[in-house]
Amino acid sequence: MIIYVTGEDTFRSRERLKQLRDAFVKKYDPSGMNVSTLDGAELKFEQFQQCVASQGFLSSRRFVIVDRPFEADRKVQEAIAAFIKEKSVPEEAIVVFWSGGQAKKKRLKDATEAPPLLAVLDRVKNKEQFDVLEPLEVERWIAKRVKERGGSVERAAAEQLAAIVGTDLWLAANEVEKLVHQKKGASITSADIEADIKGKLEANIFEFTDALSRKDGGAAIASLERHFASGANELYLLTMIARQLRILIGIADVAKTEPNPATIASRLSLHPFVVKKGLAQIRTFSQSELIRAHDEIVFIDHRLKNSRDNPRALLEMFVLRMCT
Repeated sequence: MIIYVTGEDTFRSRERLKQLRDAFVKKYDPSGMNVSTLDGAELKFEQFQQCVASQGFLSSRRFVIVDRPFEADRKVQEAIAAFIKEKSVPEEAIVVFWSGGQAKKKRLKDATEAPPLLAVLDRVKNKEQFDVLEPLEVERWIAKRVKERGGSVERAAAEQLAAIVGTDLWLAANEVEKLVHQKKGASITSADIEADIKGKLEANIFEFTDALSRKDGGAAIASLERHFASGANELYLLTMIARQLRILIGIADVAKTEPNPATIASRLSLHPFVVKKGLAQIRTFSQSELIRAHDEIVFIDHRLKNSRDNPRALLEMFVLRMCT
């Protein structure tokens, strides 16, 4: 059996991958000896073939995960595609291909072509697509997640948390875990969201971007360390840094023609305090620096969701580039 799990919502697709693996272990392989995970970036066809076709240990069934298959060498992808089309995957094997989002086209020497394995996987019977949820769906997902974790949440609080996290379920899940733990069975309210997430985090992000604006790499890295020490999720942190950079870009853009802080706050629907702090920070940032910083944060976010890179190292390198 071949299963293709994909979609831009990597949180739900990763959870689905775990569900499939856990179900296999529970039913066929309590020892976990017949579960293999292959990294697409380092994948060789012979390795794939051996894992899929070899005899299981104390079980006839095998479960093979191919993580990020489109990062494999083109010839490896072609060989795997042919292997699948020739129906060479044994019935005893369950092979799950996981890809974070739709495979992006890769530029070759003469033309731009989709990964050769993509067309084959797109046609498999067991394809599961996890698209990014709409805002209202995120709100429902938060309420369901809280309930699953043994807590309860007021509708207004779920709506407010959904507004803060956007479509990032990694961020939402991290906050739900913290809130349910803190409330110990009591219902999560809007006041909890305001006190425990929004206000505290935005103040700390101001501190980080303020250090960047002063080109003070030491202070910026120290701010990151405090975030990590408090248990902040790396993807959560990236989301909030990106949000703050977008705010600064917006303030800088409006301030070109309208220097009045109250007017800027009204146009951008921002709190006057946010605008006041932002105006102070953009004095030492050029517009191009802000845009470059935002683009780099988005790139780091993509790498963390699709690779095993060290998040602290990537963020510290970002700080050093911005402050040099």
